[in-house]
Formats: sequence, structure tokens, C-alpha cells
Amino acid sequence: MATFGLVHGGFHGGWCWDHLVAELAALGHDSVTMDMPIDRADATLQDYVDSVVEAMADVEGPVVMVGHSMGGLVIPHVALARPVEHMVFICAMYDEGNLPDAPPDVEIPDLDRLNFDMSLLTVDAGFTTVDREGAKGAFFPDCDPADAEWAVAQLKPQGHAPAIPLEAPWPDVPSTVIVCTDDRGTEHTRRCIAPRLGVEPVELPGGHSPFLSRPARLAQVLDEVASTLSIA
Repeated sequence: MATFGLVHGGFHGGWCWDHLVAELAALGHDSVTMDMPIDRADATLQDYVDSVVEAMADVEGPVVMVGHSMGGLVIPHVALARPVEHMVFICAMYDEGNLPDAPPDVEIPDLDRLNFDMSLLTVDAGFTTVDREGAKGAFFPDCDPADAEWAVAQLKPQGHAPAIPLEAPWPDVPSTVIVCTDDRGTEHTRRCIAPRLGVEPVELPGGHSPFLSRPARLAQVLDEVASTLSIA
């Protein structure tokens, strides 16, 4: 049995993991979810990290930290603050300034990280808000319509903390990178991020939110990760 710390992405909250938590429990694993303070305009990325560390405080020993989308910016810093056995990045964002260098014989291409339709976003002094209808296509394109409606109703305005990175060494913790075939950041992750982490991405079908569109399959991948660890 492993304990997974599930860290949500931008605009989301701990609610987004509900289906995955049930699937992991059926496989014998525990999960911890949390709400990072994305709805606080004054919150920093360090505040996000602190909220995750606090949520994991009662878990003894190492854990598997899972970061979706913006959560990928958070979990490396959590791994510097508490024992973490493994990091899993799902359709994630990365602070590329903190990543390890690629091996000398690997050339990293100059690719755009994301191809996001900025017309879906409204940006003001404190928050970015995503268009509700546009979010269905951007975040939940292959989800059951009822699940997509439910998820869109939960989205919150996102504070600007992720735009200001935290400088820190990359943690000495092994990683798994999960990409989805139809996600906008997959090619960048496959060609620019995975080589620097020294991993081959695990590829799932579908769009940006496999925890909602195919939670059973995602749970299987996480169970396979856990089976290789000393904490399993």
C-alpha cells in the first residue's frame, strides 16, 4: 500500500481527484487531497507548497506526490520539504529553470510549452478567470458530459502565484511523467522535459484530465508506480 499526495492544477481544487481516490482505494492505496490557496490574490507559490506540506503532515514516512498541470510546479518543492519516495507528473507544468540539465548527447528542441487559447482567459490585477464553456473543451474534452458540467461548476479564479517561480535545486527523487495523446503540452513534455528527467513518458489516450475521463486506467498506472517502491 502506498499513500498518494494528489496536488491539483490551476482553477481546480481537491474535488477533482474524487473519482481517482475511489479507484486507488479499491487497489489498496490511501490518498490525501487538499485545496491550495489559488483563490487568494496575495498567495505565493510558496504558500501553495506550504498548504500541501501541511495537508501531508499526518502521513508518516515517504509518500508518492502526484501533480496535475500547475501542480507540477509544486510537487518538486514539496519533495524538498518532506520525505517523498517518488514524484508523478500528469499533463504537468514544469519550472524549466530548476530542471536537471539534459545529457550532453541529447539536444533539446526549442518548442513552445503550451498552445492554450488565451481568448478563454480573462486576466485582471489579482486573478485569471477561465471561460466556463471554453473550459469544457480545454480541460475536459473527453469526459462524460455530466462529469464535465460538474467539474466546470467547481472551477475558481486563479491567483497569479504560478507566474513567479521558486528557485531551488531539483530534488533527488525519481519521477514518472504521464502525458495524454490529445493534450496540448504532450509534444513539449515528450521532447523537452522527459529527456532532462531521464525518463520515457507513460502515454494515456485523451485530453488534459485523465483523473476524470479515465480514473481507473490512471489508478492502474499509479499502482504500477507504487509496486516498484519500497513503501508499497
